[in-house]
Order: sequence, then C-alpha cells, then structure tokens
Amino acid sequence: MSARWLAAAALAMLLAGCGDPDLWARYQAERGFWKARRLVQRIQLNPSLAKPMDYQEAIESFADVERRFPLAQWATPERLRRHRARDVAATSGDAMIAIGRLEEARERFDRAGEIYRETAAQLGGFPTMRLKALLAEAALADRTDDSTRAFQGYVDIARTAPVLDPDLGQPVEAAVEAPLRVARELRNGGANAVADSVLRAAEERQLAEAPKHHRTVTAWTLWLHVGELRAARPGALEGALDAGRRALAEALSRPTRARLISALAEFCIQGGQLDSALAYTAWLGQGFGNEARARSMMLTAQVWEKVDVDSAIVAYGRYIDRYRNSPDQSVMAARFRRAELLEDQGRWLESRAEFRGLATSSATDEYALRSYERIVMHHLRAGEKEMARIEASRTLEAMDHLLTTVQDDATLLRIRQLRAQVLLDVGSWDKACAALQDLWTHYRHMTLGVEAGFRAAELAEHQLNDKDRARRLYEEIASDSSSPVDQAMARRQLERMRS
Repeated sequence: MSARWLAAAALAMLLAGCGDPDLWARYQAERGFWKARRLVQRIQLNPSLAKPMDYQEAIESFADVERRFPLAQWATPERLRRHRARDVAATSGDAMIAIGRLEEARERFDRAGEIYRETAAQLGGFPTMRLKALLAEAALADRTDDSTRAFQGYVDIARTAPVLDPDLGQPVEAAVEAPLRVARELRNGGANAVADSVLRAAEERQLAEAPKHHRTVTAWTLWLHVGELRAARPGALEGALDAGRRALAEALSRPTRARLISALAEFCIQGGQLDSALAYTAWLGQGFGNEARARSMMLTAQVWEKVDVDSAIVAYGRYIDRYRNSPDQSVMAARFRRAELLEDQGRWLESRAEFRGLATSSATDEYALRSYERIVMHHLRAGEKEMARIEASRTLEAMDHLLTTVQDDATLLRIRQLRAQVLLDVGSWDKACAALQDLWTHYRHMTLGVEAGFRAAELAEHQLNDKDRARRLYEEIASDSSSPVDQAMARRQLERMRS
C-alpha cells in the first residue's frame, strides 16, 4: 500500500467528517457556495448576454445551500457557540444574500427586498450576519430611491449593529455611519432632540468598548468614532476634539496620524473654531507625504470660505494648479467649488470658463454634468433667455451624444435627469414631457422615475392640453408602480380627469 494511497484515504476520511460533523458540514456548505459563485462569475463576464435561465440556475444553486443548511437550524444560539457551525450559518446567510443580489440584478426589486428581510429575521442571534442583510436591504432602498424604507433600515442598523465584529475583533463602520445618517435626516426634518438622542446612544456604545483597547487599530478607530458622533452634535466640539486627541495618542503609523489630524481639522471647521482648524491643516501639510499635503490644501480652502471668499478662491486655485493632472475626483470638486465662488462674487466670465472647462474635460463626470446646467441657470436667473436657450441647445446636443455612447447605468441616469431638467428650465414643454416619460420608462422601480411620470402627466394635461397622453401615463403608474401609495394617487388623478 503506497504512501500516496494512504494520504488520499486519510483525506477522504477527514472530508467525510469523521469525529466532527460541523467540519464536514462546513466543507459541504462552502463547496456548494463556491460552486454557485462560479455560475455568478459566468454571468458577470458579459451580463448583456446572460439569459433568465442563467440567473435562475445561479439562484437555485445558492438556494440549495440554504436548503441543505437552513438558517432555522444552523443560526440557533446553541450552534452559533460552535465556531465551525457558526461558519456554516454564515455561509448559508451569504447564500441567501447572494440570491437577493441576483434578484436585484434582474430588477426584481420587491423580491430582493423580501429575501433580505427574511434573512435578517432568521439571523437575530448572529448580529454581524444580520447586519449584512440589513445593509443590503438599505442599499436596495437607496438604489430604488425609497427614502422611507431606507431611513427605517438605517434606524434598525443604528440600533442593533455591533460596535465590534466578534469574529474579527475589528470596529464595525456601520455602527457609526448609520447613526450619523439617521441623525442627519432627523435634523433635516426638525427633530433635533431625537437626533441628539440617537447620537448619544451610539456614542455610549462606542465608549463602552474604547477604553478596553490600547495601542491597536481598534483603539484609535473607536476613539475616532466617538469624535465623529460628538462632532455631529451642536455644542459638543470640545468632546469631539478630546476624543480625536485620544485617538491620535493611540495611533502609531504616519498615515494613521495624518488621517486623524485631518479629522481634527474637520471637527474644528464644523464647530466654527477656524483658527484651530488652520493650525491642524498646517500640521497636516508638514511631514506626512503628498496625499496629506493635498488634503491639507483642500481643508485650508474650506476654512477660508468661512473667512474671506477671495482667499478661498486663491486657495482652491493653488490646489488645482498643483494637482491638475491627478486622476483623483477631488480636483474636479475643487474646480466646481471655485467656479461657484467666482459666480457668487460676480466674476461670471471666469466662472463660466471654469464650468465650461469642467463640462468638456470629463463629459460623464458628475461635476461635468452639473456644470452644463449651471451655465444655463445663470443666464435664466440673469433674465438672458436667448443665451439660456443657446446654452441649453448645446447641453442637449452633448447629452444626446452621451446617451448613445455611455454604458454605465448610474451615469445614464444622471444624463437623463439633466436632459429633462434643462428642458424644464427653458420651458420646452413638449420635449420636457418626452424626457420625463423616458425617465419613467427606464426607472419606474425608483421614486425618481415615478415622480418623473407624474410630472410628465401634469405637463401633458396642463401645458400641452393632451388629456389622452396624461391619462395613459396615470394608467401606467397605477398599474406599474411598485408603491401602493403612488398607485392610489394615480387612480385618484384618473378619477378626477373622468369626472
């Protein structure tokens, strides 16, 4: 009997799970998961050629993992205490989330949301995996522009996300990002006291862990999180700076120290301590490398905006001149902000040159697309209707060209939105109505698409006096919108038109 045969036999016995059924289950679950992943990778190679049966095959393969290792059995408290059984539950949960993402890919958004919610409900005893399902559902709500569901999702995340990942021992970013987002939206709605309460609760959870760690990535990250949560509360700047300095004391590497000094500068800008902000930006610009120096220059320009706008324009100009050839989008952001400040100062010729340069330098960049409309809107605000129409015509010609060449879905959405907005700005009602219909046709699963459908129906009825067109649009919204509220509103509009 050869040594190779014995080794193969020993491996076969190991894989059969001799002595450890959890080990064998983990092997089978992971094997099934990666088999399903290969099917997804085949789709990703060329999504345009993927057929419905390709998606269904991948979904069935992931579903087979969950059927063989159901969360109801593997995500129980008893099994989650065993490391390998916990891995099985994680793989099964990942398989369910993967099914949701495939449903998203084929635009079955309601079904994807159901899967994420069902998965989260079964992972109540496994906080880090439950968080993955909640984040997937919240991201889906953002993608479909469902602000109400997104807000509810982030509230749930803010309330339940663990501060530390128990498996990795690392801070969980969502435990600070979700409360910050929830508080920001509450504040926008005027609920300042509730926003402060959310931030304090999150801060207390971070503070419970931060002192337990020393001289580690976990230590400075947790103190930074405390600082970010405090900085978002009015009147808590000193506490934020104290937390930031504690984080700095825990940080050993130069890149980490640079990041924390930048955060301290941002806290000061947010809290109105501009002299301190300039001191931190000066510190950041010395001895921490080129990336930190660039960040220092941007922050300095932001400080000057609050003190002297002309100095801010000069500061942004220095940054642009130094990093003009950088691929970093921050250069585009600096150019756009400088153009806005020039316009505010009445220096329109310089502002227009910058906006036009942005529009032509990178046609599909977000700041380039925004620059087109800013030029049109300037002439409209100045009462220069003929110039506005000329610029609008130039913009629309560029957008029509981009629609035939761009492949990225997010960019196509921004182009269609800009096209419709410019036509509305100049009062080209027939073309605006068609552009809004185009938005509705392509994005009826999103709130912005439904809103475009309603706006198109209003234009058809009131500006174009085309009652049949308006009626058809309301009928489409009533039957195709994913929101019962929008469907009911469309039916009410139809009833109003009939009566």
